[in-house]
Amino acid sequence: MSNTGYFLYVDGQHNGIDGMIDKKDPEVGWMKFNTAIIPYFGESSWVEGILMSWLVISLKEHTLIWNFAFYR
Repeated sequence: MSNTGYFLYVDGQHNGIDGMIDKKDPEVGWMKFNTAIIPYFGESSWVEGILMSWLVISLKEHTLIWNFAFYR
């Protein structure tokens, strides 16, 4: 697992643009976007422990539901 994640930032542009619907065919629309990929640096050592905890809880709950459904 990497300590670097990325956000995709998307900003719809509308200032100075004459509408977003085609005047000849109003069923056609368009929009322009500015995009940027922004890196985020974090610390990921906690992730594996959390995933294992979720797995244990999920398996316990699944077993309880399974037992309730078939043994009631």
